[in-house]
Amino acid sequence: MKRFAFVLLLLGIFSLASCNKETSRSEEKKVSKSDDKDLIVIESDDQTIRIRKPEDLANEMERRMKDIEKGSPEELVDFQKLKDLLPSRLGWFVRKEHKGQRAGVAGFGASSAEAKYVSGQQTMEVSMADLGPMAGLVGAIAVWANVEMDNTTETGFERTTTVQGYKAMETYDRASKTGELNILVGDRFMVHLQGENIKERTLKETAGKLALKKLENLAD
Repeated sequence: MKRFAFVLLLLGIFSLASCNKETSRSEEKKVSKSDDKDLIVIESDDQTIRIRKPEDLANEMERRMKDIEKGSPEELVDFQKLKDLLPSRLGWFVRKEHKGQRAGVAGFGASSAEAKYVSGQQTMEVSMADLGPMAGLVGAIAVWANVEMDNTTETGFERTTTVQGYKAMETYDRASKTGELNILVGDRFMVHLQGENIKERTLKETAGKLALKKLENLAD
């Protein structure tokens, strides 16, 4: 499982672009004002999306980039501490692979740990990443961190949710029995779960067994 924190940021940018593109194409969607003046509500027959105004997101990104250029006093959490939060068992899943790393590009760095769990034909890959000074950008550009969305079809769903009180994005496909769950912890850590041959409820049940509060406390 090769996942890097930088990819998460890029995915957020592409997701935002995609969301805006689809909104402009669809004539069936209704855009209206929210009770919250900072939100735009996009409604259609099968989904409702609430998203911050684009100019607010742009301002937030600019502010975060200036903070990064000034330098951040935050030290990345040792990836060994992240590894310690990925236990040998998660419910009925048994850990088969376990590793951690610290990577950096052009002065930006991230510390991460990941593990692969197996239960019969079911597999679950779990990763935790400390994004350090880049963490604020995730909340600024990752679409799911700034919206409320519930898109359900005959074959699955894509929706925002919460896990142990933290904002998350969950997707699941019933035909392939695969799904993903991304969780933003303490506006600094990103947790990612990806399952194959799993039931619809398995992602959140497994994520519920992770020590997310301990993960957030590593930033102290």
